[in-house]
Amino acid sequence: MKKFDQRELIRLAEEYHNAVCKDEKCIIYEKRSPLINLSLEPYWALARYLSYNKWINEFGCYALFRATRTSENIYAKTGIAYHQLSDENNSVNVFKIPLQLQYIYSAYKLMPYISFGDNIWIIRSDEYNEIGNSLSLNAGFNVKVSEPVSLSAGFNSDYTSIISLIMNKDLQFSIISYSFNLGLFIEL
Repeated sequence: MKKFDQRELIRLAEEYHNAVCKDEKCIIYEKRSPLINLSLEPYWALARYLSYNKWINEFGCYALFRATRTSENIYAKTGIAYHQLSDENNSVNVFKIPLQLQYIYSAYKLMPYISFGDNIWIIRSDEYNEIGNSLSLNAGFNVKVSEPVSLSAGFNSDYTSIISLIMNKDLQFSIISYSFNLGLFIEL
C-alpha cells in the first residue's frame, strides 16, 4: 500500500475477499461520503481592541470545508465578519475574512476545537480605505444538539502579523483584539 486512506483500504479489502471467496461474490461494505463537506457557523461576538476602550458587537458567518476522505477532524475555515467602530466624529466599518485551519475533536457530544491562520481586514470609512492582515489564534467548543446542529462558543484573538513585522521593523509582536463568540455550527 502506498498510503493508508479510504480508497487504498477498500481496494485491499476487495482483493482479500476476491482471494478468499472463490465460489461466490463477496460484499464490500463501503461508506460513501462526498469529497468535500460544508459546514456553516453563523455567530455573534463581543469584541475588544486594545486601542479602543469599548466592547463592540460583531456578526459573521464561517464556512468550514472538510475533505471527508482525507480527514474527519481538519477543516479549512473562511467566511466574513462585520463590526463598526465609532466615536463622535467618525465611524469605521471593519470586515474580517478568515483564512484558517481548524481542528475539531468530534468523538463525543462536547467537541473542543482550535484554529489558527490569517485574518484579512478591510477597513472602510469616509476618509480612507485600508486592507491589512493579522495572525489569528482561536479556541472553543461545540456542543452537539442534534445530528447536524451544534451550539458553539469560543475565544478568538488577533495578533500582529508576521508580514507586518517583516515590513515594519518598528512594530512589535502584540495582541490587537480579542472576542468571545456564540453561534450555531451546522453540518450540511
